Amino acid sequence: MYINSLFKIAAPVLTALTLSIAVAMTCHAESTTPQAKGTVAVDFNQSRGVRLAVERVNNVSRLQTFAEQRDADVAFYNEQGLHGEIYRVWVDSHTIRDPKDPQAGYDYSAIVDYLSGISRLSESLLVVMDTRVEVRDYGYTPEQIKPIAKRILTDLKIRFP
Repeated sequence: MYINSLFKIAAPVLTALTLSIAVAMTCHAESTTPQAKGTVAVDFNQSRGVRLAVERVNNVSRLQTFAEQRDADVAFYNEQGLHGEIYRVWVDSHTIRDPKDPQAGYDYSAIVDYLSGISRLSESLLVVMDTRVEVRDYGYTPEQIKPIAKRILTDLKIRFP
């Protein structure tokens, strides 16, 4: 009962306080806003050039993300006329060369479907080589990771020209 009485008193006071703050802020905003004068004319019959289709220079998700729907996405993009010029792809070097067992060599089988799919979507692939696992978790230096990244990128360029 006490809470109901308190609410009946507090609600109108709170509402009045809120309204007075809102009115004060509106008045202050109107008084400090500079008034610019000018004219804007738009001629919709005159072209400003071809619209830049930024969706055609795009990123795609990583190898694991949305893998099950990638083929459908590629088909949909192409059907919509969004076959691109450059799509960015993400290649994690540790999925190709195991940093725990460097003598095992390079195995590209994990990314072939990914890169093949995106190759059907774009004229060129811009590869972002992610070497964080090797550097962060295994302590590789830039001198150690450079020949690995170069080998992977060279092999990918040959396989996916």
